[in-house]
Amino acid sequence: MLVCKADRSQFISPLSEGDFLAYLVKVIRVIRPCRRRMFAPRKSPLSQWKQKSRGRSAYSERAERPGTSSSKGLIRSFRNRRRSENLKPIAVDLFSGAGGTCLGLRRAGFEVRAAVEIDPYKAQTLAINHPKTSVLGRAGTNGDVRRISGSYLLGAGEMNAGDVELLVACPPCQGFSLQGNRDPQDERNALYLEFIRLVGEIKPKSVVMENVMGITSFEEGAVLDDVVRRLEAAGYASVIWPLDAANYGVPQIRKRIFVVGTTAHRLPSPPRKKKSVRVGVWEAIRDLPARANAKGEGGTTPIPYRFEPASSYARKMRGARREVANCEITHHAPFLKARFSKLHWKERDEPTRHRRLHPKEPAPTLTAGSRSRTACRPVHPYADRVLTVREAARLTSFPDWYRFPSNTAEAWSQIGNCVPPLMAEAVFRSLLSTIDFE
Repeated sequence: MLVCKADRSQFISPLSEGDFLAYLVKVIRVIRPCRRRMFAPRKSPLSQWKQKSRGRSAYSERAERPGTSSSKGLIRSFRNRRRSENLKPIAVDLFSGAGGTCLGLRRAGFEVRAAVEIDPYKAQTLAINHPKTSVLGRAGTNGDVRRISGSYLLGAGEMNAGDVELLVACPPCQGFSLQGNRDPQDERNALYLEFIRLVGEIKPKSVVMENVMGITSFEEGAVLDDVVRRLEAAGYASVIWPLDAANYGVPQIRKRIFVVGTTAHRLPSPPRKKKSVRVGVWEAIRDLPARANAKGEGGTTPIPYRFEPASSYARKMRGARREVANCEITHHAPFLKARFSKLHWKERDEPTRHRRLHPKEPAPTLTAGSRSRTACRPVHPYADRVLTVREAARLTSFPDWYRFPSNTAEAWSQIGNCVPPLMAEAVFRSLLSTIDFE
């Protein structure tokens, strides 16, 4: 008969209080009997997701974790102690863009030590808004993921091997998007392999890769299957989450695929949809001002808000600010304004492909723009003009303090290529509980 006496005095000396609790949890898991589940041979995650079945999706089912009420109580105690000591899990962000994913990570409770972005303008926006993150790609630093090793990335963020708990990547989607040409020879299509390479070099506890829904059908899903297969070969159990930003408080229809891999004992469940009604365009942007730059005037100037916030969403994005920037309107030719004036809600002007937004519904996906398929900027619900940069940022869940370049085309490109921060936050919060168990 095996007897285990956990004399606390024997552990206090070599272990800290937090390490002792974590060690005790592991002891309990070993000596207490646990239920075991038998799993059928796994199908391809993509084929599972496509398969229609009754009940919960294969990707939303939560695998049970062995444990008892006493062990769960110790786990909660350890997590509470970790929060009280402000020990945030460390994350690294690849293909960061203007920082939507980085902001979502921070709001979810992660410390983003390093971020990589090859576009110097996007890297500049990222660095301005996230001053505590080491941004590779700004001020002459190397932001090309293909030329960055895992050890270099760890050094840039002042991290050691084993420190990174989450590695996030949002590789370019243009080659997979249904709005693009979907060219199999586009060299950007293979950049996900750099993410896989860095996973093997850094060895984080969990990984997340985001991309457009078009990746599920690109070459019959071969790329997505390859991502999952390579992650599993590296020791990560993977799930696929098809999500819509509008279900997580973003006033925009924006559907994305998230591949989530973890070394934890259980697979995380996707974030729960918000029960409240979806946020509409007008309640999100009604209080925002708009101004016209004088002839020859450049830049962006903060100006007072037009009204009080029209919704809790607008109040959250606004915070305690009294002024907001990036509110300059676009000067349209008279003939174009005349065409805009004839558009009803959700109606599109075919020659220019501009569509007027419906005030009570979420906006359609805001893109960086492709004139061959869709206009870059939608038309305001009531004014005969396209949206301002700040209005687009509001509809993508960027708070009003977030700074964008004064160049309108560049700012729209940054917003149109980003992951909405509220959507990212929901994803990473669902992961955080799993990471905290380790």
